[in-house]
Amino acid sequence: MRRTLMFVRAGAWDDAQQSLADAATDMLAHDEGAQVLRMAEQFPAHIQAGSPLLAYARGLCAWPHYQYGAVRSAMEQAFAGFDAMGRHQDAQRARAMHALATFFCGHMEEARRLSQVVRAKPMDLETETLSELLDFWYEGYHGPLEGPGHRLARVVDLLARGGGAELWFRCMIRVNVFSSRPGVSAQIKRLVHGARAATGDERWSLQANANLTEAGLLFWQGKFAELEAAVQRIEEDSRWLGRPVGLRIRLLTLKVYCQVICDDKDTVRASCDAIVAHVSSLDRSSDLPLAILSVVMLALTAVGDWQAVRMLLPTLQGEVVKNPSQQMFLRTFGAQLALHEGRVDEALTTLRELVTRSTQLDTMYLDATVRTWLALAELADGSPTAAWAALEPLIEDTAASGNVGRVLFTGMQVLTKLSLAAWGGAASSEGLAVLRQWVETARRFKAGTHEQPPVPAANDAGLSARELEVLALLADSQSNKLIARALDLSPHTVKRHVARILDRLDLASRMQAANWYRVRFGN
Repeated sequence: MRRTLMFVRAGAWDDAQQSLADAATDMLAHDEGAQVLRMAEQFPAHIQAGSPLLAYARGLCAWPHYQYGAVRSAMEQAFAGFDAMGRHQDAQRARAMHALATFFCGHMEEARRLSQVVRAKPMDLETETLSELLDFWYEGYHGPLEGPGHRLARVVDLLARGGGAELWFRCMIRVNVFSSRPGVSAQIKRLVHGARAATGDERWSLQANANLTEAGLLFWQGKFAELEAAVQRIEEDSRWLGRPVGLRIRLLTLKVYCQVICDDKDTVRASCDAIVAHVSSLDRSSDLPLAILSVVMLALTAVGDWQAVRMLLPTLQGEVVKNPSQQMFLRTFGAQLALHEGRVDEALTTLRELVTRSTQLDTMYLDATVRTWLALAELADGSPTAAWAALEPLIEDTAASGNVGRVLFTGMQVLTKLSLAAWGGAASSEGLAVLRQWVETARRFKAGTHEQPPVPAANDAGLSARELEVLALLADSQSNKLIARALDLSPHTVKRHVARILDRLDLASRMQAANWYRVRFGN
């Protein structure tokens, strides 16, 4: 930063641009994207408008905030400028980012063509990684079924060959969408572990994103005790980072997952209202707002809040939807409402068509929702054999994979109806046992979330083990620098630990914190 500003003050604009470009990814990894943008604004207007280096930096800064329209525009300017300068590797990286942003703006076929142009020329590690990432997304929405798992494995392999912290996290955004596909969950684990290893413990927003990605996987796998601890950590991360909108929406969505299992209609409605309010601040050029609103609709149908469903559905149906999975979601919501209102034939027609593709195009909860509601519709039509034929593949796949979260998110009401249905001889005893086990799992989770949380021990006041270590050294009159050296942390990380300690203990100074520690621990 100092070097860049020195060049700026000297009017050495070429050196200043390159210096900022060289620093941008590391600054982003250290939560300093806003500072990158402020430094870019120090350049004269004509340089800001024409510099591919500054355009590329702006595009990278927009990516973590899901501003895909801004990324697309910036990267288009960047690759054109780099090509004019003869910097073709830089142009390749900008083209790969432009293709990804184009994809997330809903222009999938155009993005695919752009990516093929990139692949036709030599690629460095970053460009190849981004190209594989685009194929992960494209094959997730268009097939083959195993495509996303294979592509994400390739992404992680490439990152492990030398990807920096910022690139690991650039590749992590929203990958949980395809958790239902073969092999994807295992690759998400690898992605999270690799990202954490690349960042250390001082890059807070990147760690928060890793925690969110892992938490989504914990829900998917039904590891609810671990999930509750993860949600608490993410809450702390969100508060510390100033509750950024993107992080807040993802955290609220994670909470909605748990609230649906508890069949807590009022809480689900309140959380969904909060999510809808936040969605209005997102970039409307991307497909993210519609994807988030689809989760809201899934939650509302799961708890039977049909009044809210009727209010929100016309808004979704008025959107221009290019994503094939989201198109299927919208049709599913219409079929669910039709079945609730007694229009069984209409619901059956739609759901029977959707089930022919819901496995191949499954994203998150699509296939589970289509199959459970088709089973309900077939039962309402007096066809238990057809109902079980719709439900049985889901039961078998979930029993084999252990990924019970996608089923539980269909809601206690739906699962209870299916478990109590008059199946006659249509259902297998093994399948019914699995179905009833899902209901019991939801009931146990609901009971567990209403137990009183354990009271922290009087001595630790809820401080983590690491915070107690920091506090012990602080009470020994050691500076942040000495504490950092003793615990192998950065001074910046120690400073944040101290701030959290003061906040949790409701104290105003280091001296008060030291006295608090001495009184309780006798030191």
